[in-house]
Amino acid sequence: MESRPVSLVSAKKLLADSGFEEKTAERIIATTGLHEERIRDIAEFKAAGRQKEKLSKYLAIYSPVVVSRALKSDVNLDNVRRMNELAKAHGKPYFLNHHEIPFTKLDADPCPVWNDRLKSALAAAEKDKSRAPPFSGRLEIKGSRGVIAPTEDWYRQGGFSLVLYPSEADKARLEKDGARLDLNYQHEPGALGFARFYVCNGRLIVSNLQSDLYRPQWHDSPDARNAIRKRYARWGNYLLSSLEGVARKAGLKEVVVCTADDVFTKYASIDPHKTFKIYSEVPQQEGYSLFQTPARTGFLGHHRAKNLFWGKKL
Repeated sequence: MESRPVSLVSAKKLLADSGFEEKTAERIIATTGLHEERIRDIAEFKAAGRQKEKLSKYLAIYSPVVVSRALKSDVNLDNVRRMNELAKAHGKPYFLNHHEIPFTKLDADPCPVWNDRLKSALAAAEKDKSRAPPFSGRLEIKGSRGVIAPTEDWYRQGGFSLVLYPSEADKARLEKDGARLDLNYQHEPGALGFARFYVCNGRLIVSNLQSDLYRPQWHDSPDARNAIRKRYARWGNYLLSSLEGVARKAGLKEVVVCTADDVFTKYASIDPHKTFKIYSEVPQQEGYSLFQTPARTGFLGHHRAKNLFWGKKL
C-alpha cells in the first residue's frame, strides 16, 4: 500500500531534524519520492556508529530495514545482486515498489515547430561552449517521428533526443580498450549516451538520460570496462549542460529533469545505483534544485502524473 504524500518542505524538515544536510536530503527525496512513511523511516534510522550521510544513498534506495540487515550480515552495500536478495527476503526496497501511475495527456509544443529551431540552437551553443568534456565527440539533435501521445513508448512518437557520438579517435580508443559499439542496439546505435526531451510552455523537459557504456556485452574484461567507465564518468553531466546551452539559445527559460523516483516508478527492473547517480546526483551537481507542483496532474506535459522535479532557471 502506498504511503500518503508529504510536502517537499515537510520532507526536508523531517530529514534536517534527524541530522541530514540539505543537499543529502534533496537526493534522498528525489529517490524515494514524497512518501511520508519512507521519509520518516529514513529520518528515524539510527546509524549505530556509522555516518548517516554516507549511508543516505542506500537508505533512499533500499529502505533502512534492508540496510540494517546488510550491515549486520556484513554484506557489501554496493553489491546489487546481494542487496536485492536481502530486500526480497526481509522486505522490499523502495525501488522495487513498482506501480503504474496513469498517463496524462501531454501538452508539449508541436514537434515540427521546434525541429529546425533546436538544431540551430545546438549549433550556436557548440560555438559558445566553454566547458569541454574529457573525451571527444559530437552532439546531434534528432527530431520527432510523429506527434506526442500518452503511450508507454511516447518518445518514439514524439519529442527529441540529444545524442552524443564518439569521434573517430575516441571510437578507436574504445575499441582498443575492449569496447564494441553495438551499431544494431535499439536505443541510439553507436552513441555514447543520449537524453530524451521535449519542449513545453517555455521549458525544456528531460525525461530520460541514458548510456550504454554500462552494458556488459560491450567489454572484453573488467579492467577495460572500468577504464572506459572512468573516462566517460561525466557523460550525464555533459549532456545536461549541453541541453542547457541549447535551451538558452532557443530562448527557453528553464530546464526540468525527472527524478529517480519517477524512473523507479516507470521501470520494474533497473539498476538502482546507476539510477541514483544519474537522476539524484547529476542534476544536483549541475545546480538543479527540487521543486514541487501543486498537484499530481501531469504538470509541464510530463508523461506521468508526478509532482516532484529537478529544475534550473536559465
